[in-house]
Amino acid sequence: MEAASGKVLWARKVHTDTVMSVAWSPDGTRFASGSNDKSVRIWEAASGKALQAMEEHADRVSSVAWSPDGTRLAGGSGDNSVHVWEAASGKALQAMKGHTAGVMSVAWSPDGTRLASGSDDNSVRVWEAASGKALTTLWGHVGMVRAASWCSNGRHLVSAGSDGSLRVWDVATGQCLAVHVVTPSGAVVFRPRDGRYRIQGGVEGHVWHTIGLARYELGELDEFVEGLRLADDEPLLLPLCEAP
Repeated sequence: MEAASGKVLWARKVHTDTVMSVAWSPDGTRFASGSNDKSVRIWEAASGKALQAMEEHADRVSSVAWSPDGTRLAGGSGDNSVHVWEAASGKALQAMKGHTAGVMSVAWSPDGTRLASGSDDNSVRVWEAASGKALTTLWGHVGMVRAASWCSNGRHLVSAGSDGSLRVWDVATGQCLAVHVVTPSGAVVFRPRDGRYRIQGGVEGHVWHTIGLARYELGELDEFVEGLRLADDEPLLLPLCEAP
């Protein structure tokens, strides 16, 4: 589709079930699609020509992502795995297994050496792209992890869960650096390493279960621990996405 006019440039019906994910190659000449028909396909963007079809997954393909250099493609599936292919040939390179429920999101690190996957098992896993080796598992969400994204410095990840929270992670240590929870009437940001937090608007007590302070109600600790509440103008974190 042409962005400026909304004109449909071409359409193809090759997948036999719902398409769940699409992603452009870094150079804009190709795009990939993942489908409930368990396949991943690569297309020539200008003509709509089908270039490759990969059918290694045993369940729906929920997410597809290109490596930064455009040479590899990753797919995350309801079969609990992440697969990596050579984009030019469609050759299977790696199968990464370890999640205990479907993979909803895959994301390449900026340098293309690692992959992150978010799953219905409530975890984020980080993998070595070349070998398929599992590097670390990030636990903290109390609901399914729907998305994960790398910071440009390659050291931090942000994950989004069905528990309503965004979590910022230090990938090397596995430490959760911050939790952000947004509700219809307000928001909470929380720093696990020292328990400091900020409240904006009205926030229901159940939010504390999401950030791991289920024993306490909002503001209950303030009178006992001076300085626990972050001021509105006090940064939650030091800048995370500075240049490497």
